[in-house]
Amino acid sequence: MFEFLVLGWCALFVPLNLFLLKGTFLEASWKRKGFGGLVFGKEVFLLIVPGIILYSFGVYKNFVYFYVTDESVQEATIYALYALLLFSITFAAICKFFYRHKSLLTKNAPVLVDKDLLLIDGIYRVTIFCIIVVLVLFFAAGMRHALLSNIVSGSDLMEVRLQNRYATSIPTVVMSFFRFLFIFNGILFGLSYDRMGRYRKAFGLCLILFAVTFFGDKAPIFSVLVLAILANLSVANKFSLARVAKYSLLMGAVSLAALFAISYIQFGGINLSDFIQFLLFRAGLGQIGGLYEEFAIRLHDANYIWHSIPFANLLIDYPIYNKDLMMVLWGANTTADETGVVNSFFVGEAFAIGGYVLALISPAIVALNYCLAIVLLTGFFRHFFGYSLGAARIILQLLIPSTFIMTGDIAGILFGKLLIMTLLFLVALWLLYSLLYRRRIF
Repeated sequence: MFEFLVLGWCALFVPLNLFLLKGTFLEASWKRKGFGGLVFGKEVFLLIVPGIILYSFGVYKNFVYFYVTDESVQEATIYALYALLLFSITFAAICKFFYRHKSLLTKNAPVLVDKDLLLIDGIYRVTIFCIIVVLVLFFAAGMRHALLSNIVSGSDLMEVRLQNRYATSIPTVVMSFFRFLFIFNGILFGLSYDRMGRYRKAFGLCLILFAVTFFGDKAPIFSVLVLAILANLSVANKFSLARVAKYSLLMGAVSLAALFAISYIQFGGINLSDFIQFLLFRAGLGQIGGLYEEFAIRLHDANYIWHSIPFANLLIDYPIYNKDLMMVLWGANTTADETGVVNSFFVGEAFAIGGYVLALISPAIVALNYCLAIVLLTGFFRHFFGYSLGAARIILQLLIPSTFIMTGDIAGILFGKLLIMTLLFLVALWLLYSLLYRRRIF
C-alpha cells in the first residue's frame, strides 16, 4: 500500500512542481527558454524521484545494500518527498513574494546583446587556457587520465581514480576547480558554437570530452554535452520543439552508446541486460542510496557541521560525513584512501548533523542558499564580466543547477561554502581574463 501511495504522490508532484516554479529562475519552459528548470528537473525527476520509487517498491533488495530495511525505507522516503516539496515551496515563495529580485523571476526569454558575444568568447578562451594549464599540472603531479588508462593499458578504473585523488599532492580545491571549469567551458562552448569554424568546433569538443573523462566518471559525459546543447538552443534564432526532439534523440542515443562502451571496457565485457541493471543501480538506487542507508544506520555526529564551514579545514581536522558513511558501508579491511564517498541526498547529512530538527528545516535552507547564489552570481557576471542580465541568466540557469546539486550533501550549502568557492573560481577567471584577453595576449 505504501509504495502505491508514494507512486501516486510522485505523479502529483510533477505538475505541482512545475506550477510552483513557473515564472522563477527554475522554471521549465520551452517558450521562455527556461532551461534552468530542465537541468534541475533532470536531477529531480531522472535521479531522485525514480530512486525513491525503486526503494519504495523494494527493488533495492535485488542489488547491493547493507543496513536498509522496509521500515527505514518508509521513513527515509517520507523525508525525501517532504524535502522536495518544501524546497519547491520555499524557493517559489522567496522568488515571488519575499524577494522579487529580477534575477529570480522570468517574464520573457533571455536574449543576448551585441557586447555579450565578444565577452562570452573571451571567457571561453580563458577557460580553455585554464583547463590546459590544470591538465599539465595534473600530469606533472603523476596523475593519469583514468578512462584512457583503463582503455589503453587495462588499468583498473577505480584504482586509478583513487590514486589520482589520494596518492598525489594536488589539493582538492584544484580538482574542484577543474570540475567547475569543464562544466563552465561546456556551457560557453554551446553559446559560441554557431560562430566557430569547423576546426575550433572539433578542438572544443575534443577538449571537453578529454576533460570530463579525466577522473573516470561516466555521468559528466552526458551532463556536459546536454548543457552545451541547451546553451546552443538558448541563443538559437530558430527555436522549435522539432529541433529539440532531434537533439534529444541524437544525444540520448550517443550518450547511451558511450556509456555502454565505457562500461564494457571498465567491466571487461557486459551484455545489454547487465547494462540495464547497472543503469538502474547507478542512476536510480545509487544516487540517493546514502540517504536510505543513513536512516537505517542513524549515523550521528555534530562535528560533521565543521565540513560546512568555509576554510575550517585550515584550522582543525574534522570528520566528513559521506566518507564516514562510505567506511561504515564499504570500509571493511580497507582504509579511507582506498574508498570513495557515498552518493546521497542533502537531507541525509542534515539528519546526521542535527537530527530530525535540521532534517526538517534543511530544504528551506537549501532553497534560501539557491536564491542567494542566483542573486550574487548574477551580480558578479554583470559587474565583473560585463554581461547583460539576459546573458547572465542564460549561463547561470545551466551552471547553478549543475554545480549546486541536490544529490550531494548539505555541507557545501549550509553556510555558503559552495557559493564562496564558486565566487573564488570566477574571480580567478576574471583576473586571467583581465590580464590575458583584454590585453590581447591571446
